Amino acid sequence: MKGYADLASLPEDQRIELIARKVVGEKQTVGVVLEDDAKKIARYERKLNASRPGLMEIERTAGLVKGTITLRIKPKTQNVTGN
Repeated sequence: MKGYADLASLPEDQRIELIARKVVGEKQTVGVVLEDDAKKIARYERKLNASRPGLMEIERTAGLVKGTITLRIKPKTQNVTGN
C-alpha cells in the first residue's frame, strides 16, 4: 500500500488486517474513507482495536467528499520512562 490503495474489492476483515499491519508493523499513519454511517464506523473502529489491542490511535475527521468520514489511524505513542 504505497501512497494510495483502493481496498474496496477486498473482504472487510482482510482490509482491517492490511490496515493494522501497515499501522502497527510499519509504523505508518493510514487514512480510511468510509460512508458517514455510524454503525459501519463503529464496526471498523471495534475491529481495528480488536486486531491490535492498545497499539493504535483512531481519530475521526470530516471526509473530503460529502457523506463520508475519514478515520486517521496511527501507531499509539508509547510513554517510556527510565528510572
